[in-house]
Amino acid sequence: MKGFVYSLMIPFKSHYYYNPIQCGSASIKKVLPSLTNLSYSELEISNGGEALEKYCELDTLAEVEILKKLKDLI
Repeated sequence: MKGFVYSLMIPFKSHYYYNPIQCGSASIKKVLPSLTNLSYSELEISNGGEALEKYCELDTLAEVEILKKLKDLI
């Protein structure tokens, strides 16, 4: 519905979608590699300020990519 914000965690926490790669977790860090070729483990960070920026960047990309994959599955 227009004007509403929904959590992407809902389908994973409710097990509407589950992949063993998630190891029982609904966290974005576990869901992302279960649906895409992206992963938080690949972040190479050398300082704190850069770390926050890179992490936030991947969080945003992760949400977009996860939503795309869920739409493809429907």
